[in-house]
Amino acid sequence: MDQALTFKERLEKLDQVIKTIALPNALAEAYLTRAELLGYDGQFRECLETLNNLLNMTQSVAVIRRADRLKRSLLVQGMAVALEDGRPEFASLLGEIYGHDWRQDPEFPQARIHLAEALMQLGNSQAAQHVLEKLEDPAAEALRQLAQTLIADDWLQSARKEGKLGGIITREVARVRLAEAKNRLSKNEWEAVQLILEPLPDGLLNEKDKDRRLRYMAKAELGRGRFPHAVKHYEFLLGNRPMGDGVDYYDYATVIQLWKGDEKALPSFVKIADEATDKEISALANIRVGDILQRNGDFEGAKGRYQKAAELAPGTSWAKISSENASQLEMALEVGR
Repeated sequence: MDQALTFKERLEKLDQVIKTIALPNALAEAYLTRAELLGYDGQFRECLETLNNLLNMTQSVAVIRRADRLKRSLLVQGMAVALEDGRPEFASLLGEIYGHDWRQDPEFPQARIHLAEALMQLGNSQAAQHVLEKLEDPAAEALRQLAQTLIADDWLQSARKEGKLGGIITREVARVRLAEAKNRLSKNEWEAVQLILEPLPDGLLNEKDKDRRLRYMAKAELGRGRFPHAVKHYEFLLGNRPMGDGVDYYDYATVIQLWKGDEKALPSFVKIADEATDKEISALANIRVGDILQRNGDFEGAKGRYQKAAELAPGTSWAKISSENASQLEMALEVGR
């Protein structure tokens, strides 16, 4: 009968049972079951907190051992999921919720690797080195090597000679490099981004991270004024994928406009304006179309695009500008009639 219940129903039923149980062993079993159920559902913070509550109320050695084993397993699972999802801050938080300092505990090798990766993604390579001390593991060694490189911050010159930032590349290192590239992008360090990302093999990245790599590479090439290279990365990124929110398509069209001019970019901006699900992106694309049509002398078409942009994003600064542009074109059209 329980199999027919939803997760929420099972959890509510279990919580009611916990409130009524008086026998210590039965209560412990209920808490362990609750933690497992939450873990299966991906609620890792809640399952660790459940096990912490159990450990605070029991003195049974057998229960403590079972809870500790489950807690350690769920910690590693939760951190791995968080890192795969691009949430290093949550992976680090799970480590804090665990309840005691295990950062140099030899019984926590995989959790320490996960924590070191999270810290490096968050820009704290010094702390990551501390976590990795005396940890003998290929993944740990690869992270240690990269941490030393990033701390020294003198790698750019040697990387230029090789055309890339060298070193062992594991899945953990690949994700740290992506995070470092994002940080360097925010500082307009275009060459550094390319050297960090150039050697990353696709096989170590999930689909979301593959997209991030192409997006960062395209932005770095654009920053260096290398439009053909930026377009190449965007074309790989977009492939045959649907329009969606339109953000990547808008960036691609912007590069085309910078490189080849208005006429080549116009069809892309029209498509984005008409199909993007994100209203602000659609509004911006309508403004671009309006600007191009105005330069081409199509004032009526431009006015319509500006009006559409103002309708899509009311209250924004560009909505006000679009409304003003539409009004000015209306006046110009009136004079010409």
